[in-house]
Amino acid sequence: FIRETQRAIINRRQFGLPAMLVSTIVPPGDRGKEIETLILRQRRGLDCIWVRESGASRQILLLMPLTGPLEYEGYQKRIAQILRERFGQSIEELELRIMTREITAKQKLDTLLNLND
Repeated sequence: FIRETQRAIINRRQFGLPAMLVSTIVPPGDRGKEIETLILRQRRGLDCIWVRESGASRQILLLMPLTGPLEYEGYQKRIAQILRERFGQSIEELELRIMTREITAKQKLDTLLNLND
């Protein structure tokens, strides 16, 4: 994941290729595991995922190469729809914390991966 993220930063610098990094913190417990599974199943071919512990919760980091804010919006709508169909609740009602960052040419890897801040 780190190598792919570094590659995305280089691709932005050298070629202007967009990329997004999305952090989703899911609540602990069975519901959180089910949400995590649903999100992982929505991974596109180029996407790269890293799931890591974040206190009592889990953080899903999703690197989306060749994706800008407009393309991310489509992804977010798809996830929101899937969650609403499955749980009958919105992202906010499910208490998911989702943070996004567009990768820039001057991005530093360590700051980029600290999406909780």
